[in-house]
Amino acid sequence: MMEKSVTDSHSARDNQPSVVFESEPEQFVVPYDENLLERSRTQWQFGDWESLAKLDRNTLQHHPDRAKLALLAAAGRLQTNNDNATDAFQFVRLAQDWGIGRKLISQILIAGVHNSLGRAATLAGVQPRAQKHFEASVAIGTPGSAVNLVTKARVTEQIWQTKQILTEKSKNRLSAKGPERIENRGEAPATSKSNAVANPYDKAFYDAQKPGSESSANVVLSLLFKHYMPQSIVDVGCGAGTWLKVAKELGVKKILGLDGEYATQQLVIPIEDFIPHDLSAKIDKRGVFDLAMSLEVAEHLDKSRADEFVEDLCGLSDVILFSAAVPHQGGTDHRNENWPEYWAEKFQRRGFVPLDFIREKVWNNRAVEWWYRQNVLVFVRQSSIVDKFPGQQSADPDCLARIHPELFIKRAERR
Repeated sequence: MMEKSVTDSHSARDNQPSVVFESEPEQFVVPYDENLLERSRTQWQFGDWESLAKLDRNTLQHHPDRAKLALLAAAGRLQTNNDNATDAFQFVRLAQDWGIGRKLISQILIAGVHNSLGRAATLAGVQPRAQKHFEASVAIGTPGSAVNLVTKARVTEQIWQTKQILTEKSKNRLSAKGPERIENRGEAPATSKSNAVANPYDKAFYDAQKPGSESSANVVLSLLFKHYMPQSIVDVGCGAGTWLKVAKELGVKKILGLDGEYATQQLVIPIEDFIPHDLSAKIDKRGVFDLAMSLEVAEHLDKSRADEFVEDLCGLSDVILFSAAVPHQGGTDHRNENWPEYWAEKFQRRGFVPLDFIREKVWNNRAVEWWYRQNVLVFVRQSSIVDKFPGQQSADPDCLARIHPELFIKRAERR
């Protein structure tokens, strides 16, 4: 049997190059996707393992690049399903049978080990170690590529995948405890519940939040600190303290976290940097800080507390990093979901104006949770803008509402 590449005029309906197998007395044509290898290489570089794992033998067996594709299919299977390693190694064997050398097989398998170690480090919240493993994976698997650029894309995708896995695990564990379920993680721990009410924010909840929260903090705070570098920060509704931990790593000298008593068991910051406080009650003066943060917290408090809560924040700093859930965002124990204009009006009455330079820079960055991309603003005391944010113009407080596509899709899928 002889094999050659042609373009068959009779298959003009799809204009795809084909492999023609000639035998006597008839010939048959098997179409193939000429862009499949390039697309699969890109998926490997980004770490889109689900797509690679969908490659099957029937798709590959007549493709001229079937050996390389089989190896990439094996890589995808190894990253997505440890229970199906036998299937993955069948594709490794196919790659060998179809002509791939041992050196390339070793490269891809070793690169996969580094990616798995990177995901494990992400789960553990050790982001610098994760970064090194992802970089090694890319460098070994695609030597000569733009390693830094590809690694950045890989890190973003792997953090997102890890986050999805943890979210599902957290949902399953929380739902087993009772009827309350987390629909999304666009929320900080509910702080207004009495101690008598069962608290769903256990270790599983914080474990699920950790990778996404840490990566979000790294991106958002790095952007903010390019414009304004604080030396002291207070986080009102800090949860486990992940944002404060990142702030310290980025050079902030003094940190303080406020949240409910339950958060003490999950802290990732020193206990001496944390003060337990029921946020449904007025916050006593804790000094003045260079920056106050309150991220996805205000919606958990009763509407009657909203004005006083903003007053508390304004008393802590002249610069406030703030976000709160919008109507129909969804989440656990949301009591006052409102548009950004609602909060901006309360800040404005206290002499604060909104700056909106972060959202445009993170809108499509999947390393940042979508609720921060949608809601995060900086409120600054108007008299301090020139000194603290030279060149920045305040945003129109009546035009702040945005809906991120990820929330739109979530709500559309529920209909």
